[in-house]
Amino acid sequence: MRTAFSPARLCPFGRTVELVRTMRVVSSQQTTVLRVVRNLAAFNGVVIVLLLAYATYLKLPLAVKAKPSSASARPWVDKRPTNPHRF
Repeated sequence: MRTAFSPARLCPFGRTVELVRTMRVVSSQQTTVLRVVRNLAAFNGVVIVLLLAYATYLKLPLAVKAKPSSASARPWVDKRPTNPHRF
């Protein structure tokens, strides 16, 4: 397959240059890393499904409304002495 730029016209080793340029070799290390990543992703998916199933079994709510914070809800904040030497 020749494209608009074909090295075959420029030098006698054009076909070899084109094959080397388009060659892709998958190393055993790359295969191993991809397998590990795939297995970790599958494991994470299984853990998420198990956690969701357990949360459903316990009837946990999906979200909890946050209560507005106020100073009266935290009485210890107003009673602490301030230290003027603290940076």
